Amino acid sequence: MAQAIEMVRFTVKPGEEAALIDGRPGMLLALSEQHPGMMSARLARMDGGLWLDMIVWESRELALAAAEDAPGIPAVAGWLSHIAEVLGVEHADVVVAA
Repeated sequence: MAQAIEMVRFTVKPGEEAALIDGRPGMLLALSEQHPGMMSARLARMDGGLWLDMIVWESRELALAAAEDAPGIPAVAGWLSHIAEVLGVEHADVVVAA
Protein backbone atom coordinates (compact mmCIF):
# COMPACT_ATOMS: atom_id res chain seq x y z
CA MET A 1 0.00 0.00 0.00
CA ALA A 2 1.21 3.48 -0.84
CA GLN A 3 1.38 6.19 1.76
CA ALA A 4 -1.15 8.97 1.28
CA ILE A 5 -1.15 12.68 2.00
CA GLU A 6 -4.29 14.49 3.06
CA MET A 7 -4.20 18.20 2.23
CA VAL A 8 -6.81 20.63 3.51
CA ARG A 9 -6.85 24.32 2.58
CA PHE A 10 -8.84 26.62 4.85
CA THR A 11 -9.21 30.04 6.43
CA VAL A 12 -9.26 30.70 10.17
CA LYS A 13 -11.84 32.72 12.07
CA PRO A 14 -10.58 36.21 12.96
CA GLY A 15 -8.63 36.24 16.21
CA GLU A 16 -8.45 32.44 16.47
CA GLU A 17 -5.06 31.71 14.90
CA ALA A 18 -3.32 31.29 18.28
CA ALA A 19 -6.02 28.90 19.49
CA LEU A 20 -5.73 26.92 16.25
CA ILE A 21 -1.96 26.57 16.70
CA ASP A 22 -2.09 25.90 20.45
CA GLY A 23 -4.79 23.26 20.09
CA ARG A 24 -3.11 21.35 17.31
CA PRO A 25 -0.97 18.92 19.40
CA GLY A 26 -3.99 17.73 21.39
CA MET A 27 -6.08 17.40 18.26
CA LEU A 28 -3.42 15.32 16.51
CA LEU A 29 -2.99 13.10 19.57
CA ALA A 30 -6.73 12.45 19.78
CA LEU A 31 -6.96 11.75 16.06
CA SER A 32 -3.98 9.36 16.08
CA GLU A 33 -5.33 7.50 19.13
CA GLN A 34 -8.58 6.81 17.28
CA HIS A 35 -6.92 6.25 13.90
CA PRO A 36 -3.46 4.66 14.00
CA GLY A 37 -1.46 5.11 10.83
CA MET A 38 -0.70 8.82 11.01
CA MET A 39 2.96 9.21 10.08
CA SER A 40 3.49 12.98 10.20
CA ALA A 41 1.61 16.25 10.12
CA ARG A 42 2.41 19.79 9.03
CA LEU A 43 0.41 23.00 9.35
CA ALA A 44 1.46 25.85 7.07
CA ARG A 45 0.37 29.45 6.75
CA MET A 46 0.10 30.40 3.10
CA ASP A 47 -0.11 33.76 1.38
CA GLY A 48 -3.41 35.60 1.45
CA GLY A 49 -4.57 34.31 4.83
CA LEU A 50 -4.89 30.69 3.73
CA TRP A 51 -3.75 27.71 5.77
CA LEU A 52 -2.68 24.26 4.60
CA ASP A 53 -2.94 21.19 6.81
CA MET A 54 -0.99 18.17 5.54
CA ILE A 55 -1.11 14.76 7.18
CA VAL A 56 0.80 11.75 5.89
CA TRP A 57 -0.94 8.42 6.47
CA GLU A 58 0.27 4.85 5.98
CA SER A 59 -2.42 4.39 3.31
CA ARG A 60 -5.22 6.19 1.50
CA GLU A 61 -7.76 3.92 3.20
CA LEU A 62 -6.56 5.02 6.65
CA ALA A 63 -6.61 8.67 5.58
CA LEU A 64 -10.16 8.44 4.26
CA ALA A 65 -11.42 6.62 7.35
CA ALA A 66 -9.88 9.24 9.64
CA ALA A 67 -11.28 12.10 7.57
CA GLU A 68 -14.78 10.64 7.79
CA ASP A 69 -14.61 10.04 11.54
CA ALA A 70 -12.62 13.11 12.63
CA PRO A 71 -15.52 15.54 13.23
CA GLY A 72 -16.99 13.08 15.74
CA ILE A 73 -13.86 13.12 17.93
CA PRO A 74 -14.35 15.87 20.56
CA ALA A 75 -10.78 17.22 20.48
CA VAL A 76 -10.85 17.32 16.68
CA ALA A 77 -14.27 18.99 16.62
CA GLY A 78 -12.98 21.64 19.01
CA TRP A 79 -9.99 22.33 16.79
CA LEU A 80 -12.16 22.44 13.67
CA SER A 81 -14.33 25.10 15.32
CA HIS A 82 -11.52 27.63 14.66
CA ILE A 83 -11.85 27.15 10.91
CA ALA A 84 -13.90 29.76 9.06
CA GLU A 85 -14.09 28.04 5.68
CA VAL A 86 -12.68 24.87 4.15
CA LEU A 87 -11.57 25.66 0.60
CA GLY A 88 -10.46 22.21 -0.46
CA VAL A 89 -9.75 18.68 0.72
CA GLU A 90 -7.54 16.44 -1.38
CA HIS A 91 -5.82 13.08 -1.00
CA ALA A 92 -2.76 12.02 -2.94
CA ASP A 93 -0.82 8.76 -3.12
CA VAL A 94 2.89 9.14 -2.39
CA VAL A 95 4.95 8.01 -5.37
CA VAL A 96 8.46 8.82 -4.09
CA ALA A 97 9.51 9.78 -0.56
CA ALA A 98 12.98 10.95 0.38
